[in-house]
Amino acid sequence: AEVGAGYGFAQLPLFGSSEAPALARGVRHAAVVNGRVLVPLFLGLQLEARGELPVALAVRDAAGEKAEATGFSAGGALLVPLKSAARWGGTLVLDFQHVRDTVTLADGTRSEQRLRRVGAALELAWRDAPPAPVPPPPAREPLGTLAVRVLDAESGAPLSGARVALGDVERVADASGQVEAELPPGEVAARVSAEGYAPSEARATVEDGGRAQLEVRARRLPPPTGGLRVTVVNAQNGVPLPGVRVAVGATEVRTDMMGQARVKQLPPGPVAVVVKSPGFRVAEEAAVIVAGQESALSVPLASERKSGPATLTGHVRSTRGGQPLAATLLIAQAKVRTRTDAKGAFAVKVKGGTYRITISARGHLSQTKVVKVRDGEQAIFNVDLFPRQKR
Repeated sequence: AEVGAGYGFAQLPLFGSSEAPALARGVRHAAVVNGRVLVPLFLGLQLEARGELPVALAVRDAAGEKAEATGFSAGGALLVPLKSAARWGGTLVLDFQHVRDTVTLADGTRSEQRLRRVGAALELAWRDAPPAPVPPPPAREPLGTLAVRVLDAESGAPLSGARVALGDVERVADASGQVEAELPPGEVAARVSAEGYAPSEARATVEDGGRAQLEVRARRLPPPTGGLRVTVVNAQNGVPLPGVRVAVGATEVRTDMMGQARVKQLPPGPVAVVVKSPGFRVAEEAAVIVAGQESALSVPLASERKSGPATLTGHVRSTRGGQPLAATLLIAQAKVRTRTDAKGAFAVKVKGGTYRITISARGHLSQTKVVKVRDGEQAIFNVDLFPRQKR
């Protein structure tokens, strides 16, 4: 059954006196209530009953004057199926309709109209394709659970954030260093990678419906190291000096025919360099080792037999990357105040004696060194300043 409501507009016939009828048109605005009932019968037949009742909202006659109107509509149909196929169907429709409308004018004149209609029609219906059959659910894939825990090999602490590859599946370890995954039965290799640790691997066997546990211990990588190349030359003429003893921290080597000595596997950071050779004054330097790189240091050696004023030379660098610094050197006893050049180098001539030298640069901690020189000596020292800590 169906019930509906809507709006209806109709032009209704108006007749004058019965002696001399004259056809005119009235107008009706109405709210329409309708209904429809479909009743199944035997042999696939169907009986349809329908009706419509207008409720007048405004009625005007041909002259525009107010009027009153009533009416109704009733009908039915017999639906006879003729053909029914997979995609279309045909139905014979035998239809009957009765309509009655009455209009009453302001002067009491009443006009009434009755309409009856009988008809037949052929109704064709096109149907959508039948739905595809629903495939049966896939068979359950055999799976098992593997729980992997990643630990530090030395301390046994869990490694959170470690990446664990289980075949085509990759997981990230949680705060307890654990990952868990469902995998097909069989042997599984767990490959672990973590920052600062060497790659590790362990194996476990996963069973259908079972739960296997695996512990992987990763070892830390050794700290990165750097190297240092020291070139020793004669301070007077720049000629390389072979066979010179060079002490870099606790390691001692000698220069080759090119005046060079190399030391590898040094930890990052500042390191003391001491250069000694007969007939030359001892030179003390400082170098900064950078991980994964070979730093270079040139050391000129001054002859012991030189006379005249003493010379203080060297470089000022930052311990952060070994960059040269624009620094100020203050020697109060000699009333000397000088600045380094663009390469961080300096050279000062003073009389023989003991001096306290203060080295300062913007953004770095100042250093004070005590140097003792004799006339004609050349004291070479490099200064590495540490950056100030930000607050």
